[in-house]
Amino acid sequence: MLAFSQNITWIKTNAFSPKIIIAGKNYNRPYHSFGGGKNLSSKEKNESESQEKSILAFFQEVKDEIKMVEWPTIDRLSKQFVIVVISLVFSSILIFSVDGLFATMSKYLFEGKQ
Repeated sequence: MLAFSQNITWIKTNAFSPKIIIAGKNYNRPYHSFGGGKNLSSKEKNESESQEKSILAFFQEVKDEIKMVEWPTIDRLSKQFVIVVISLVFSSILIFSVDGLFATMSKYLFEGKQ
């Protein structure tokens, strides 16, 4: 399970322009740019670079977390597999028998056959 350290707040100012605030930083972006091209100011360029760095840092942290996972051994994996298969067979037999019991009871109750 991943846990994010940043608090994300959505503030709905009106129907067309919600404000997005992440850890106290305002990330307001217009939905459409009517100016034509992408003319980014230096502040917006710095923000986009920091977002790229944060994405790379995120994947680096994911890689580090994957390395720390205690993966099961083949012996443990095979034992758990056998337990799951036995549980599956047992529950299938139980459901089949209960279904048969209810089918027999409903025939007796509704159709009067014995």
